[in-house]
Amino acid sequence: MILKTRKDHFSQYDTNINIKEIYPTSKLVSTITGIEPQPNKAIVGKNAFSHESGIHQDGVLKHTQTYEIMNAKDIGLDKNSIVLGKHSGRHAFKDKLKNLGYELKDEDINEAFERFKIVADQKKEMFDDDIRALVAEEITKIPQIFELVRLQLSDCSPGGVPSAAVTIRHNGKEITDAAIGNGTMDAVFKVIDRVCNVSGELRDYKVEAVTQGKDALARVLVKVVFDDSKPAVMGHGLSVDTMLGTAKAYIGALNSYISMREGLRNIKDFNTHL
Repeated sequence: MILKTRKDHFSQYDTNINIKEIYPTSKLVSTITGIEPQPNKAIVGKNAFSHESGIHQDGVLKHTQTYEIMNAKDIGLDKNSIVLGKHSGRHAFKDKLKNLGYELKDEDINEAFERFKIVADQKKEMFDDDIRALVAEEITKIPQIFELVRLQLSDCSPGGVPSAAVTIRHNGKEITDAAIGNGTMDAVFKVIDRVCNVSGELRDYKVEAVTQGKDALARVLVKVVFDDSKPAVMGHGLSVDTMLGTAKAYIGALNSYISMREGLRNIKDFNTHL
């Protein structure tokens, strides 16, 4: 971006990088790793193109380069982000993906659109970062060995007995069970362990809002050790409901663990065959 913004000094240099992919790539990497750039991070930080001061806002509205040396759109960040809602159709959604720089297969678009409609029914406004989060979850999704169908929580009030009931699909069969725990999250993890016949130990847990507002999407990151195996496995969950996102993240980590375990087993079998 220095080379682009200061062509007068660096006209002889070029990286041949598509700079419109800088912001989307940063969001994808942070989604996968669970590490968000600090707000004051240059170019891709949340505050890089934010202006709270009235003087700054006035200056930017009159002339953008008063406080911004580069254009937000150059790095793939569109300020006009509130465009889609629950009444938006597939064509508008597909066009939005194209404007955000995504080129997906039809089946991936269909899956992402179905997720979009579910979330849009729960949110008043859908932002660009909401769309990016949904697409990132779709394109990084691993095989769904276990899939969460339903989650029901009860007695979450102080003094109550926290309990969780889940329905999980496995090999085409739906299994329903319930459990109590020391807290709501503990109950969720215990019932998933029981249904899936595993033993998981939570090592890290993080929740962050994808965008602003009371109805913001919650992105949940968990790190779990299953059946005393190491290292810890990461899982991601995305939902307007934090606990639903937590359950999805935990099952996502379990699916990753099983996929990794099966992959290692296949490698061992292959080496033995050789």
